[in-house]
Amino acid sequence: MKRIIADAGPLIIFAKSEKIWIIKALARDVVITNTVLMECTSDTNKPGATAILQAVRNEIISVVNDPEISPEIDSIPLDAGEKATIAYAMAVDEVRVILIDELSGQKVASKLGLQIIGSSGLLVAAKKKGVIGSVAIILREWQDLGYRLNEELVRRVLVLAGES
Repeated sequence: MKRIIADAGPLIIFAKSEKIWIIKALARDVVITNTVLMECTSDTNKPGATAILQAVRNEIISVVNDPEISPEIDSIPLDAGEKATIAYAMAVDEVRVILIDELSGQKVASKLGLQIIGSSGLLVAAKKKGVIGSVAIILREWQDLGYRLNEELVRRVLVLAGES
């Protein structure tokens, strides 16, 4: 993947589990908008906030200014970070992938012709490229950290990762 544009939810769970490096291992650039940065780090006591700020300081993650949100996107019932992420992806003239877990955000991005991947899909890609050894271990860790994962999704992801 050339560029991953990350929304807050996936970024937070990768940060909480100290696994931002997995995203970077699969992409030339990892980008977030200012709105996503603020959603993730406005309270540095939030889980993952310090790791995200460190990744920005270490230039693992690049922060871009929020693009202008078109009326078409602004009228959709998504949070501000999802809107900014989708709008930025629409404004970029190169191949890009949106890392987004929220189903409503995925549906909107897909309808707009954007390529999407969820956190678990990124883990499957990382396993197939030999970046990680086990998807199941990370998914269990995420569940232990309070990340809600639908059991059916977990089963499908483990099948795709060859771990079921």
